[in-house]
Amino acid sequence: MGCSYQFPLPAVAGGAFDSASISPLVPIVLARSFEIDGQQPAQLGDFAALFAEAIAGWASGNDIVFGANAVPAGAMLVFDITLYAALSGVNTPVLRFSNLQLKLTDIDAN
Repeated sequence: MGCSYQFPLPAVAGGAFDSASISPLVPIVLARSFEIDGQQPAQLGDFAALFAEAIAGWASGNDIVFGANAVPAGAMLVFDITLYAALSGVNTPVLRFSNLQLKLTDIDAN
């Protein structure tokens, strides 16, 4: 599971952000392979809290603002998630989400 920061850059000549703007991705956090036991549902909550804490720490250290005051306009967090199942000892990807976008303006600033 990974999370990156994406933000639009205007053209060199200036102007508004549009579909032609370059939008680089800056890696924030990567959680490599880990196991969550389906019989221990608290493990998922514990992981989510640690992952959110890592994102919030990175944002704070880089002066990233969430909520209505997010700058630049159009900035977002981008998530990539792959779920594997250990079937007969073989790790097989069974579900993959890529480029899940969450606008900074849609994140509660509190």
